[in-house]
Amino acid sequence: MKKKTSPFVQLLMLLLLTAGGLFGLIILLFVYLFVSVLTGKTEDLSDLMMAMTSSMGLESISSIIMMALPVYLLALIFYRHEMRDFMKLYFDGRKWLLAVAAIAVYALLVPFDNWLMVCNDKMDFGGFFAGSSEQYYDLIYGQIQSATEKGVVGLLLLIVILAVIPAVCEELFFRVGVQQLMGKWLKNNHVAIVITALIFSFVHLDMSGFLSRFVMGLVLGYVFYYSRSIVPNVMLHFVNNAVYAVTYYVAFCNGTSIQELEEPWNIHWIVTILCTAASVALFWFCFVRQNKSAEELPAE
Repeated sequence: MKKKTSPFVQLLMLLLLTAGGLFGLIILLFVYLFVSVLTGKTEDLSDLMMAMTSSMGLESISSIIMMALPVYLLALIFYRHEMRDFMKLYFDGRKWLLAVAAIAVYALLVPFDNWLMVCNDKMDFGGFFAGSSEQYYDLIYGQIQSATEKGVVGLLLLIVILAVIPAVCEELFFRVGVQQLMGKWLKNNHVAIVITALIFSFVHLDMSGFLSRFVMGLVLGYVFYYSRSIVPNVMLHFVNNAVYAVTYYVAFCNGTSIQELEEPWNIHWIVTILCTAASVALFWFCFVRQNKSAEELPAE
């Protein structure tokens, strides 16, 4: 009976579980604040709140509680006997090859991504979103600057917190949860991929990178759709985040300013077109064509 539950109901359940995770996280924060005041550990609540909200540990815990855990609980409720199939936990050798292909596809999109960032800078999203983008980057930069003070250990922690945990949690939530259920509900996987990519980009509240993150969401969505595995998604997401984390870490250690790092590259438009075309061709060959070939194989 649970298997026949409407995908729309399952999607609502996922959102309720996420809201429950948020509520639980808020309760934990208030309990921590209350205990800190009672035990005399702090008298300045504003400083404590700022320290907590900028904490890398808190960000990781919130990702696990609000993204990974709701999807796991949803799978337990509706797909207890098909957990692996629902969560697309397939780790055979071909999936790892597809992960390498996905990374190559996205790497070829770097010039196009650079052009999107230039276009994004010309767009005005209003005061609220401008402020949210500043807060988002202040948080990231604060975490990276804190990591530089801990040396190699700080770099490893940074990679875990900014690359490993987000890659796993966000891919479980957005692709396994939202995209998959929305595709079943709408009976159109392509529409589900586009909507999920929009949500994926918007929830980061970083409008300065909205277009770039939207395209990344599209790539991740189609990689998940054609690979039928979470492996290529997690690996692509991880590599993307890890490259940024290491780049900014090294830049901070060398005294490079944020403005220098965020300067767009001067890439010729012909290079952008050629790289984008190569990316599309590689994706078609490795994912679309191979997927069609697999479907045409005779049943044993």
